[in-house]
Amino acid sequence: MAKKHKKKIVCIGGGNGPAISIQALKTMLEDVDIAAVIAMFDTGGSTGRLRQEFGTQPFSDLMRATLSLSKYDYEGILRPIFYKTRFKDAGKLDGHNLGNLFMTLSAKYDGDWLHVLRALGQAAEIVGKVEPVTLDVADLIVELSDGQHIKTESAIDEPSYDRKLRIKKMWLEPRAKIYPAARKLIEKADYIVLGPGSTYTSIVANLIVDGMKEALKISRGKIIYLTGHVYATNKETGPETLSERIVEIERYLPRVIDIIVYDDQKPGNPDLIRYQREHFRLLPKDVENIPKQSGGHFLMKRDIIAEAGKMSSAKLIPVFKEIIKDEVWK
Repeated sequence: MAKKHKKKIVCIGGGNGPAISIQALKTMLEDVDIAAVIAMFDTGGSTGRLRQEFGTQPFSDLMRATLSLSKYDYEGILRPIFYKTRFKDAGKLDGHNLGNLFMTLSAKYDGDWLHVLRALGQAAEIVGKVEPVTLDVADLIVELSDGQHIKTESAIDEPSYDRKLRIKKMWLEPRAKIYPAARKLIEKADYIVLGPGSTYTSIVANLIVDGMKEALKISRGKIIYLTGHVYATNKETGPETLSERIVEIERYLPRVIDIIVYDDQKPGNPDLIRYQREHFRLLPKDVENIPKQSGGHFLMKRDIIAEAGKMSSAKLIPVFKEIIKDEVWK
């Protein structure tokens, strides 16, 4: 009997975005091989402190992606134990989590933090691959609409500048090159998933690494963009409509996005009040303003949003099934 060909899917991002997609894809292991390529520029919170004190790489997003690939319960068990629980009344450990401390101390003990990533994957019995987008140490830099430059991921993600100023462009200092193992995954992918996540610090941050454009250009994988339902009014000063997000992301891509997945459900007044309280605003889905591009921008309006405007892994399952069976093209 011929071996079944599995579709190779690579999730590119940072934060908890890749984990949302991975949770859906893990239910489809008979049909897909899952991999993740993760941003390496976090400078905030526990990660930032450990990076300054020990000179290590920022492990937090890699850890989350790795744990989300575990055969065990990520949201109910692993994420609370390793990531969400921040220590208090524990002296110098205050504000840290178990996962960051494990990754940092193990890296200092072994001397090679990639060994630590593999060890965590073995302990969690992961069902896919996770690779850093780069091994080089670099910081994110953006230029604002008034010409000033803002440096580091945390300063971009939690701006102290006038929020009326919009981000014009992003780059890395010093320049960083794509990790060969990450490049190989992208070049051989059948599908490449961008999002959910912040436009700049989660998505564009990966696209500006040297060699990424070339990898995406070589790859025959269809590019899928999963857009969130809301945007944070106290975070990065990025696009505030769906069309603006598409235009901005495609500035850093060598080709257009193939599939745009969005949810256009209208929230009720209780949801809108909660959004305002939690510093969120509904993202206008102005699909009519998305630039018309030949061979791209297949729009999928689907029910993918759960409570509080967050994307639902469970609701993404039928969406991914529809895509990998090529049913969207029929």
